[in-house]
Amino acid sequence: MTNTRLLWVLAVSLSTFSATAQEAPQKSANVVLLDKQAAEKGVFAFDYGVPSSPALRLLDQAADKVQAATNLKPFILSLPTVLTGSEDGQSVALDIAPAWVLQGPLERSYTRYLEEGRLYRILQRTHVNTAVYEGVASDDASKAKRSRLALGFSTSLLDTSDVLVAPDALSGTQSAWEHCLDLRQPELDRAWAAVGFPINMARAQLDKRRAELIEEKISYREDLAKLGPDGNPDVIAYINSKIEKIDQELKLLAEEQKKDESAANEVLKNSTSALGAKVLSECTARANRAARYGASFEVGAGAIWHGTPGRVRGFGDPGGAIWASYRLPLDVLFDQTGDSPLRYWVVGASGRVAFGEFVKTGNKVTPETRADTWDVWAGVERLTASNRLALQTGYQSRDSEGGVPDFDRERWRYLASYSQVISKNSGIWVKLAYGYVDQKGDDDRSLLISLSFAPPDPADLFGLAD
Repeated sequence: MTNTRLLWVLAVSLSTFSATAQEAPQKSANVVLLDKQAAEKGVFAFDYGVPSSPALRLLDQAADKVQAATNLKPFILSLPTVLTGSEDGQSVALDIAPAWVLQGPLERSYTRYLEEGRLYRILQRTHVNTAVYEGVASDDASKAKRSRLALGFSTSLLDTSDVLVAPDALSGTQSAWEHCLDLRQPELDRAWAAVGFPINMARAQLDKRRAELIEEKISYREDLAKLGPDGNPDVIAYINSKIEKIDQELKLLAEEQKKDESAANEVLKNSTSALGAKVLSECTARANRAARYGASFEVGAGAIWHGTPGRVRGFGDPGGAIWASYRLPLDVLFDQTGDSPLRYWVVGASGRVAFGEFVKTGNKVTPETRADTWDVWAGVERLTASNRLALQTGYQSRDSEGGVPDFDRERWRYLASYSQVISKNSGIWVKLAYGYVDQKGDDDRSLLISLSFAPPDPADLFGLAD
């Protein structure tokens, strides 16, 4: 690994890696032929993935209100953010990577990240988060909100979803990030050499003159040695004056070289910064893409305690939840630009199990109850230039303490959608979507048939287009 490449690696890997968001495609014009919606709103919303901050999710706060680190930013420390909106109570959240905090600056390097092994990288990707909500005090029991304290953690177990080490189809076993740098390194080296050639010539001239002066100085000292202490004083004084002038010129040469090196470094920096920025941008985008479409296995867990309304104290009534998600791309092919996939097959599953959490029931008599809940989900998505297919199925279970009418349930949910281009020349697509909920006699269904005049958005079951 060359010094210049090491600089690029350290500069990016320790500070700026992130999953780059893609622009959302423009919505196509639709003609709805049939739209039979399910009786329960949102019944077919399948929640895939582990939350970036389990503590914040348990706190029941919107994730966009707090700066939370993600698994694709393993070295980011998020400082507490105080939420606004006094009517709903204040909240504070903190998300840190413990392995990053415990390491010294000299221990943080990309080389170590690669060489220490998967367990080390998992620890680096692990985030611990905490969140506190003060609640709302009110004489009206229906408006009072208990304070909450939540703790959680999340981590990513596979290197294939880590932007620092994830490989792609072109890199083989090497990371896409390193492979991209290796391919572009000759271009960087040529740029440095082209700018550095005249600078190196000037340095060579200085070195040549310095060598000549040092040789003269040695010759004069030899003459002084031959004369000895009893030699002609005028000759000795003359030789010493020559040596003094040589020392003065050597000093000036050293100062000139120092100035030239400073100016040369600035020239090199300015001359190659545009190319370096371009290389970094392209390699970072490629690394992000490799991680986004790589296999992923994430886990997370959290615990929550409830306290006095409007006061951060008296915490009790603990509850908790566990999350897990897995994604496996079976086939991914990108276009020549590499910006978007021409086709892909992806399968995956996700689950959330909670114990003793307080959930809203929709029942006016008992608006909230403690319950054990299960929500597991699996899906497959296929995208090509001419069709889109998405299949999802999930199981839900809610078991409340004491039994709340119309709340406890077990059910299976199914949702299938398929889009097909009718004619490539006309650009007309037909979309079919059917959903079914099996919940012991109280079944629910949805059906959608529509036409669009541009390729529809992919179902994006696994958040690949975010």
